[in-house]
Amino acid sequence: MEKRRFWYKVYHAAVSAFAHLFYRFKVTGLERLPDGACVICSNHSSNWDVVFLTVAIGRTTPLIFTPKRSMLRVPILGRMMTLIGVVWIDRDNPSDIAPLRSLLRYLGEGEKVVMFPEGRRMKAGESESAKTGAIMLASRSAAPLVPVHIPARKRAFSRITISIGEPFTIAVHGSAERRARAEELMVRIRELEPV
Repeated sequence: MEKRRFWYKVYHAAVSAFAHLFYRFKVTGLERLPDGACVICSNHSSNWDVVFLTVAIGRTTPLIFTPKRSMLRVPILGRMMTLIGVVWIDRDNPSDIAPLRSLLRYLGEGEKVVMFPEGRRMKAGESESAKTGAIMLASRSAAPLVPVHIPARKRAFSRITISIGEPFTIAVHGSAERRARAEELMVRIRELEPV
């Protein structure tokens, strides 16, 4: 635990310093973020989203990210992500429940888990059915879901506004209800987009 937190601080300092060279950050709704365990759910349009969430939300508490396992092969990045305690997701083996167990354990320890319900990076105008992993995780752990919006357009040397919505808890039964609540979650995320 202490080793993971040490490396997370190193990671946070590095990405924060880099990100602040190119962007100005504004975070709205930070006071809504629960003190303990929660499942932070954001829209996903670029690889920078992980960095933006780290800078905006993950300064005082480590965030548990859920990258695809293929990123383990990326030199340096794969090693660093392992050191900070990510939970690798094998998209080719959706029946593997080991990641779910790890995430439930982290939530049981009061940690904050980050998930992207869209399942992959979405280009402007793209849409597809939301994945139900975050819904299942929140239902089983009783941890609140926290919708977060990150702007899709990210221009260097501009301001990035990250909006945090109201946490809410769920208890679902059955795949149809999980799918419905996943779509509801994405609606809550999109409603946070500044007008």
